[in-house]
Amino acid sequence: MKRFFAFLILACTLTAFAQQPTKTLTFIESFLYDSQGKETENHTYYFFEGQTSNPDKVFTYYDSEGKISEKVSINEYSDTTGKTTYSYENENITLTHYSYQGTYITPSQKEIYYGVKDMEGEHDYIADIIGVTAYACDSFQVYYWENTTWELSTTAKYTYANNQPTKLVLSLGDMGIDIQITYKYDTKENCTNMYVSVLLMGMPLSLLNIDQTFNQASLCTETYIYPNINPLLLPYLGEDFEDEIGEQKIRFDYFDFNKVKTTTHASLDKETGQFIDDGMQEFVYKQINSVYLVDTVYLYELSNPESVKDIQSFQVQVAPNPATDYISLEGIESASVVSIYDAGGKLVILKKVNTKGDSKINVEALLSGIYFIKTQNKRGISTLKFMKK
Repeated sequence: MKRFFAFLILACTLTAFAQQPTKTLTFIESFLYDSQGKETENHTYYFFEGQTSNPDKVFTYYDSEGKISEKVSINEYSDTTGKTTYSYENENITLTHYSYQGTYITPSQKEIYYGVKDMEGEHDYIADIIGVTAYACDSFQVYYWENTTWELSTTAKYTYANNQPTKLVLSLGDMGIDIQITYKYDTKENCTNMYVSVLLMGMPLSLLNIDQTFNQASLCTETYIYPNINPLLLPYLGEDFEDEIGEQKIRFDYFDFNKVKTTTHASLDKETGQFIDDGMQEFVYKQINSVYLVDTVYLYELSNPESVKDIQSFQVQVAPNPATDYISLEGIESASVVSIYDAGGKLVILKKVNTKGDSKINVEALLSGIYFIKTQNKRGISTLKFMKK
């Protein structure tokens, strides 16, 4: 149960830095398009300790109607690591994900979306949490491949009013819990609030709130994420869960043509009561057929120059690398938070470590590809990457 709640956090920090951070480039993501403005390639370059990797690539293919038919992932070593196929039936879409190990291909995950309202798909917090595409739809199901059959993992159903989602109920079969998200809107139909609750015997118990602020053009300028934990949940979560997830803000700046220019992530430092910037994205656009499309995204980690020495002395090693089932982290200290992100920057594993020594983490469920490990404690931050076969 606690594992899922950890996934509700976009980033988790224990240490805040000074107000004048330095920018450390961690990865660059670039996009290629065809003459119609459809994305055909996505290249991701990673930066660690001054070294730049060869790019991971995702190739997107389309059918005769212009719908996505397949996406193929190739890692920095030019090995095919994964494939996703798309099939369409009336208003339903099925995505099937496959993992590659050499020439051996195995299914890994399947998503079925019913009553799809927007064929282009959209990203939201819930999509990031449970690792799905998140089309605007009536409902969806997520399956995982177990041995020789598909096992149902998640079912989700939306409730709509005036073509806007007002409620989403997630039934996490593999964890035995239900999560409810309710959406609130202002008079311009901007989603200003999201309330995340756990359903206990049908009764919603609050867990997390997300507040959003919009400008006159209905563009989101700030997202505020903060815990709002019902005391009845504490026996399941632990007394320190609220401290683990913390409070976070994401600020958005825009170009004159109303596209995102930068996003800046900040975490609350409880000692000072101040929100401290710890991450930033910068966007560059190109025009195709008078439409602005993302050309390049730069992701930076922000830190205090005075903390660089401490961060550099805080070293963590990962083994084996590449990994198949488990990774072991050597050099982990007590009161550390280990966050694992996929190549797109999505948090996929969050674990708190309370004992010194090695930390063993199960990564068997992760898709093949490159992942980033961020370990944070009172001494600073350590980052490294590993490959999941």
